Order: sequence, then structure tokens, then C-alpha cells
Amino acid sequence: MNTPPSRGRTWLAAGGGTVLGAVLAVGLLVGLGWSADGSAASTSGELALPDTADGLRLQDVVMEEVSDRPADELLAQGRAEAAELLSASRGGAPAAAQTYADDELETRVTVWAVADESPSLWSAVESDALAESMRTKTPFEWVERGDTAEDGSTVECLLRATNPAMQDSDQETEAHVQECQLVTDGVTLILQGGNLDSIDRPVAILRDVASNLEQD
Repeated sequence: MNTPPSRGRTWLAAGGGTVLGAVLAVGLLVGLGWSADGSAASTSGELALPDTADGLRLQDVVMEEVSDRPADELLAQGRAEAAELLSASRGGAPAAAQTYADDELETRVTVWAVADESPSLWSAVESDALAESMRTKTPFEWVERGDTAEDGSTVECLLRATNPAMQDSDQETEAHVQECQLVTDGVTLILQGGNLDSIDRPVAILRDVASNLEQD
């Protein structure tokens, strides 16, 4: 399936947007010892994400430099609690998270890591027939994959059309990355945020994080 190029956009959303949605559920679920298999979450083992990711640095560090104020501890706590929820959803597998940003805070992404392998990404609406029915040039969502590495792993990203182009128009479909993941060495890395319109940067970020990930 050929997907048309998309115009770049700058993301100016709040830095905690990728974590706060999960925080409200964490206290109840993890506090009750919930996990995917119904057992209490295990805390054995650790994952440690690097301080940089393909040129991006920790968002907390960048924000302190830009605003000359301490990092928001609640955002860090929310990210940690959401990582606990991710761990609990995988039967207590070790999990961690970091949010990265460029020096202008124009690109911000959160990378999640969990010591568990995940199935491939998919979309229920990645259908040429559905696109034909709706008379759009592309499906509303589709999965794009990067090059396969020597270890056989592939970064895959789910893209969503933010402005679908109709078949009889000269317009190009605008899309942005919803989520990307890389499964390698028994670990799943998940990238969210950034409002990126190409998989090139997520591929580079996830590959860099994977090569510098520490496991105990």
C-alpha cells in the first residue's frame, strides 16, 4: 500500500500528556495488586532507559534549563505510576518509562519499556476495501514498518489520517504517528507522543534506546 507524504507540524502539547491518562487508574488497580493474570504484580528485575535518545534529552532536564524551575514531580510520579500499570498488565514484568525532548521542547516523546514481547501492531480499519467504500485515498489508519535489523527486529508504527484525502481531490492525506513499538531481546519498547508525521524519527529513537537499555 502506498501512503502519500504528510506535511510536518510542530507539537506544542503539555509534556505530561502521554502519561496522565493512565494515572487515575493506577492507584486503584495496582493498589489492589491487579495484574493481567489476576495475581499480584512482581517487582523482581529492573529496566533502565538511557538519558538520551537519538539526540533528545530527558524532558525534565530540558524544562529545568528552559524555565529555570525544578521539574514537575507530579509528572514524574505519574509516569512512574503508569509504568507500574504497564508492568501489572504484563503479569508483573519489569517496566520503566522516560520522556525525552529536544532543546526547544518542540519534539517530546515518551518511551515505555517492558520485559515482555508484544504482538505486532494492527488496525481494524487498515483496509483498502473500506477506503474504497469511503472514497478516500488511504485507509484511516495503517501500520508502517522500518527496515529489519540484523537481529530480525523491526520498528513498526501505527499512523492515523488526521485529514483523509478524497479520491477525486488533489489533496494529500495528512497523517501522524499514533504509537510505535520495537520488540527485541525479550523487551518491548513503546514510543508515544511527538505528533510526528513520519516513522523515520521514531525508528531512530527506538533503535538508540534499545542499544543503550540496561537490564538487571
